This record gives sequence, C-alpha cells and structure tokens, in this order.
Amino acid sequence: MTLLVTGATGFVMAVLGRHWLEADPEARLVVLDSSPLDAAAQRYFAPVMKRLSVVIADVTQAETWQPALARHGITHLVHGATITPLARGTVAEVKREPEAGNPARILDVNVMGTVAMLEWARTLPNLKRFIYVSSGAVYKHHGPDRPGEPRKPSPNTRPASPVFRPATVLEKSRRPACGTGVPRPSTTMPVYISC
Repeated sequence: MTLLVTGATGFVMAVLGRHWLEADPEARLVVLDSSPLDAAAQRYFAPVMKRLSVVIADVTQAETWQPALARHGITHLVHGATITPLARGTVAEVKREPEAGNPARILDVNVMGTVAMLEWARTLPNLKRFIYVSSGAVYKHHGPDRPGEPRKPSPNTRPASPVFRPATVLEKSRRPACGTGVPRPSTTMPVYISC
C-alpha cells in the first residue's frame, strides 16, 4: 500500500505519514509538498526514510507532479496541502489576515489545488480512499459557546474569514468516484462525504 500525503512537511500531515509507515512495515509513503523536508522533518522521518519518497512541486501545477507520482502506485491519498493563517511563521505575519497578502494564491492553492488532486485521483485505478483534510476554521469561531465547555461538533459552517469559505464548498462536493472522508483536525469528529 502506498499513501500519498500532500502538505506532509506540516505537523499534522507529518504525524499521519509517519504513523502510516510505522503501522505497516510493507507500506510506502509519498510526500507532495512545495517545500523539501527541513532538518526537523528529516530527523522525524529518519527511522522510516527508506520507505519515503518526496516530490517537491506546487499542488496547483499538476503537470509538475503527475509524472513524478505516476510511478508510485498510489492506493490511498490524504490531501492536506493548504494555506492557512497558521502557515505563516512570524508574529507579525500571524496578526495579518491571510487573504490580505495574496488572496489569489490562497484560492489557487486551497481550491484549485484540491480540484487538481480530485481530478487526478479519479484516474488512479488502484485508489481505495481519498481524504480531504479540512479545517476547524470553517466554523464561525474556534472555541466553545461558553467558557469552560467543550465545543460541540457540528456539520454547520459559518467561516468568519473568506479564506475558509472554499473549504466549506469543497466539503460539500461529491465529485470523487471513491470513498471520501473530510476530517477537521481541530475538532473531535470528522465529517464524511458520501459519494
């Protein structure tokens, strides 16, 4: 079994990728990311590096990654590549709304990159599962309604920022020809899309 993870140089996707490899000694992992593994990611993946392949490409430019991925025999795909407010590094950058800097790039990556992955996934004869990783940011806020209470999972969405509206549209999409799950990592329950 070979898992393709987009955005696997990020924290959540890296943990998923390593768990995949540790759970099955025959499994392989292919990472598609716009950045190479940094020193911390190389150390993190070191115990399983022999079964890891990294393809450095922009998710929005399918012609750059499709040929590189074709030889891997992908059976499972977790699409987590996205631009979020947490994707920026400095304190000053975190305070600025993400769509203020380059809204076209956010829509390109978050929407068209996902569409490119979905369209490509439909052509894979051995693909068993496609999971699109959404964000808790599709809700109106990130916390409970009252202090001290846990936030209740809800299928209802009201993103406070326009940058998260594409995620709600994609969650409601029923385009892929395979089983599709949509987990939101910051919530306790994933939302599943039936095809």
